[in-house]
Amino acid sequence: MPSAGFVLSIHVRPHFPPKPTPTAVPIYEYIAADPEKSCRICSKGFELMRPMDRPPLEHCHLCKNPVKKLVSQVNTPKVTKPLSVSDAKSKGFTIMKRRDKGVYEKL
Repeated sequence: MPSAGFVLSIHVRPHFPPKPTPTAVPIYEYIAADPEKSCRICSKGFELMRPMDRPPLEHCHLCKNPVKKLVSQVNTPKVTKPLSVSDAKSKGFTIMKRRDKGVYEKL
């Protein structure tokens, strides 16, 4: 039988296992318990990302002197005032006002 003039190629993608669910990894701040005996990194303080399920760091990785965990600033969302009707309309929202039970009117 003569060749039809084409090549059949099959691309098989390798199977990868699903990625694990990411765990929360906050940033902790540490500083040397005794700045006189510590290295320049931990005497000024440093940040370290650690999973929440791990215990706090007790010693500097470089100089092995004790460190203590600092209380860091917390990122809180700013409280804003509610949008006015004109602000909401300019942002593209549809404003409805309740006229009766289950009846709304578009403003």
